[in-house]
Amino acid sequence: MKGLLKNTFLAIILLSIFYSCEIDKEPYQNPEWLGGSIFETLEKNGHYTSLIRLAEIAEYRDIIESDVYTFFAANDDAFKEYLVSRGVDSVGQLSKRECKSLMALISLRKGRSRDQLIYQYINDRWQDSTSEYMSRFFRWNVPAKYYIQKEVVKYNPDYQGQELTIVNNHKWMPCISEDLFGDIGGKTDGSDYLYFFPNSTWTGLQWFNAAVTGPEAKCSNGFIFYIDQVVPVPPSIDEYLRNNQDKYGVFYDLMQRFATYSPTTELGIDYNIYTKAYADVRDIAFENGPQRLGYEATNFYTAYIPTDDVLQAYLDNAFLTGKYASIDSVPRETIVYLLNGHIAGNWVFPSQIRKEFLNPYGETIVFDLDKEVTGATMCSNGALYEINRVLEPLAFKAVPGPLFMDNKYSTFLRAMNVIGVIPTLSYPDVPVTVFAADNDRILAYGIRYNTLNENFEQQNIFGIWETMEEEDLTDFVYDQIIYKGMDDFSGEGIVYTANGTGVYVYNNTFMAGGNREAGEQINVVEAINSHINGVLYLLDNPIKPAKEDFGRYIYGNDKYSGFYSLLDKAGLVDSIPDKDDPDLYYKSLKFLLAYENWTGFLPDNDAIANAEANHLIPEDSVGLGNFLKYHFVANTLISDFNTVSGNYKTAFVDSVGIPLELMIQSVPKQMVVTDGSGKEVQIDHNTANVFVRDGIAHSIKTVLISD
Repeated sequence: MKGLLKNTFLAIILLSIFYSCEIDKEPYQNPEWLGGSIFETLEKNGHYTSLIRLAEIAEYRDIIESDVYTFFAANDDAFKEYLVSRGVDSVGQLSKRECKSLMALISLRKGRSRDQLIYQYINDRWQDSTSEYMSRFFRWNVPAKYYIQKEVVKYNPDYQGQELTIVNNHKWMPCISEDLFGDIGGKTDGSDYLYFFPNSTWTGLQWFNAAVTGPEAKCSNGFIFYIDQVVPVPPSIDEYLRNNQDKYGVFYDLMQRFATYSPTTELGIDYNIYTKAYADVRDIAFENGPQRLGYEATNFYTAYIPTDDVLQAYLDNAFLTGKYASIDSVPRETIVYLLNGHIAGNWVFPSQIRKEFLNPYGETIVFDLDKEVTGATMCSNGALYEINRVLEPLAFKAVPGPLFMDNKYSTFLRAMNVIGVIPTLSYPDVPVTVFAADNDRILAYGIRYNTLNENFEQQNIFGIWETMEEEDLTDFVYDQIIYKGMDDFSGEGIVYTANGTGVYVYNNTFMAGGNREAGEQINVVEAINSHINGVLYLLDNPIKPAKEDFGRYIYGNDKYSGFYSLLDKAGLVDSIPDKDDPDLYYKSLKFLLAYENWTGFLPDNDAIANAEANHLIPEDSVGLGNFLKYHFVANTLISDFNTVSGNYKTAFVDSVGIPLELMIQSVPKQMVVTDGSGKEVQIDHNTANVFVRDGIAHSIKTVLISD
């Protein structure tokens, strides 16, 4: 079959060559409905001389004529208005760089109809109004850059005091349509668009400031979309703030404390230039937008920028009047949180703000769009609202609030901010309890923030600082949080942190498993009631979860040496290498991997000796293993502060696969365990409630018998 197709194809080629020699064939003609090229069409119209001249200066005409393009064309009247705004009389007076950028803003390689302009081609087909939101284009990457600008570096230690020439990434041009608004909750009547462009016209398809007037024109090398205004090179939010420091200089100055600069090169520029970015705060200098993972087509910031008089008055009142000598003394994380509270990672429409205003931390704030917004501007990477108030985060007044005002707690504050937990601790009327140790105590625990590498580090057993895994940092933070309001620790009991770590409480002192291992008791330095949503407890040590599991705890405790010997004899003990030192092994109980949590009743040496004397301990390995497993209750944590009454499954599973049970009855400080033989074992409160990793241990004076 393949040979037949091959021969047929060859024959067709030979016939075509033969007939091409014999027949004077007419050249291909475009169909009548298809116009000339893009520039032939514009020249024929006669009202686009300035645009054509712009293309020639920018050396774009030949590029566009030799390929397929989508082109946005503004007529001569529109150019007259633009040239007046630039203070020149003709496009010939514009710099070649500006001409190139203006052309780049309106030229998209590949021809696209209206639908193809606002939808993506993915999953082997053009998307449409029934597709998911991420299939819709909102922004188009174009090789245009804002005007080269100079900036004197104020705070970055590598360039402080130097005047740098700043050149940033290519622009992403907003393409705004009624389809887009209908898809993501905006007003399809154009009111959300006209809020930013009050001098524009809404037609349902806008290329930044310009309205597309009428359907696209089909040309031999693409499409023309006629627009009613010249599209200027839009600044990023950062560029806009830099150019308007007479109004936003205070906010911009705060941002510069987090500015970073990198040397770069660009064709045609033979002097030193730099790109700019921001660390720790929203990177409003980044043209692509909030995300860097391929979602640039839908990325957009929303910046709420207070004017200088408003923001300076707030800073004076909140920090500078009798509290800090200067803004540089304010905790860094406080400034980070304040700034990020004014920059959202998505486009927030005016119509959405009118319904309900959520600040960038998701906190509901009373906000009056008509009275508190005094201006609105669309930038290349986001929307900017000029506001006459400061969006103070609720966190400043809620439980975490005092931490924002004290540099001694900056490590824990930064850790909370990094994992994004602060908003969950700041909702009014949602009670929480937070424990916080100061920087020195956290450092002694083996956790620090490396300002040079901008990451958290943890000290290993050799004293070497290593990058802290995100999961470990998250666990550390949640071990200091209880999602309940608790304002009285004067009694005795047990509480569990958000991470599930058990903490023994006695008369305003605390002890978790890790604190027990370290031989320390935690004391309250100060309790601060927010009167909004709970209490912050400043402690002289952090809450530390246990490192020892049951195996390590039993092995390392002389009072259980007899019990450990039996566990080892039954083959229930593993030797596990330490993750930091492969030459160091610790003991672990194999069967405990079956469940996440365990309650262990551990017979002391006297109990084991008595059981051996009375021949209660099986000699065979299977029987011995089951006898020992019967002392562990699976998948639950039971202390003698629980009020419980019931039968609980143990790790001892009989020959038909049914776990044997223990009956446990408990009221505060009194627990009785009834084994399978009917014997009641009273738990001594003084030797109960020892937290180990993934479990709680109770010492007992007699062994448990299954039958």
